[in-house]
Amino acid sequence: MITRIHVSWTVLLVSLLAYPLFASNFFVLQIGAYSMILGVIGLSLMVLAGYGGMVSLSQLTVAGVAGYSVAILGENSSGVMGLGWSPWVVVFCAVILASISAALIGVISVRTKGIYTIMITLAITVAFFYFVRQNYDVFNGFTGFSGIKAPIIFGFNLNQPTPFYYATLVVTFLCLWAVIFASRSVFGLTLQAL
Repeated sequence: MITRIHVSWTVLLVSLLAYPLFASNFFVLQIGAYSMILGVIGLSLMVLAGYGGMVSLSQLTVAGVAGYSVAILGENSSGVMGLGWSPWVVVFCAVILASISAALIGVISVRTKGIYTIMITLAITVAFFYFVRQNYDVFNGFTGFSGIKAPIIFGFNLNQPTPFYYATLVVTFLCLWAVIFASRSVFGLTLQAL
């Protein structure tokens, strides 16, 4: 017997797979792919707040560190920085730098709880925001970076909206699966019990 949950997941998956067939490139990229990227960032907030009981507002700071790392270490057409490293090295370095920044934010805010954790992580996020916007030499200020070259994976050019959308969809479902798997593990159950 098929449960309602399985039907809902199937309808959702079919809808997400068929979305690029009916939407314009603008909607596929700006609405579809970016919504899933923000959804993964929101998923991290759900894990921290829902399972860990810690409300942090620094998820976008960590994502920003990763994004700026990709823009600065990789290729971009902004005329600022752009070291031109290989996309695979850039992704590895971006994950490492984002992890280090998340650990530093954690070290700063670990001794607080409740509203104080929210406030310290919000202060760090706002400080990062203004630091990036006012530093034109490294981060190109308010304009940011443009023309960041995406890699070609298995013959799919991720600079095109539809392949980027499907790559984002795969990463989103992998992140969701990882959270569901971790929440049902011994560690996840212990975290929820705390």
